Amino acid sequence: MEQNIKRIIATTFIIVCVVIIIGYSIFRFKDYLAGPSITIHSPQNGTTTEPVIILRGATTNIKNITVNDRQILIDEKGNFGERLLLNLGYNTITIRGTDRFKKEIKKEILLFLPNTASSSTAPNTEIKPDGQSTENEANMSE
Repeated sequence: MEQNIKRIIATTFIIVCVVIIIGYSIFRFKDYLAGPSITIHSPQNGTTTEPVIILRGATTNIKNITVNDRQILIDEKGNFGERLLLNLGYNTITIRGTDRFKKEIKKEILLFLPNTASSSTAPNTEIKPDGQSTENEANMSE
């Protein structure tokens, strides 16, 4: 009888250990199984009248993220925001993210900026990184 109790305790201990190991493995590999994720909040595909846009979105399980092959920063919550200058006509914005397991995700946004967009796209207008525009000196002397 005493041997049966020892056998039951040993079997129970082994089963508990196996369940703990499996549970911990699932917990640690959920990021690997889920993979990277990118959600774009703005802008949406379509036409815009603004030559300067702010790309906003959120990520999960991302280690590195690039916009048009230029690395950008994400905050501790996985959010990002990047100011972009559009060309007249069709623009493709490519966002790529890679997780720590080298899995990659790619999202594309297609925007169209018509010729009738705001005057800040005039050839002699310079757009500074802070979004303000100033006219070039050549244009001021006319």
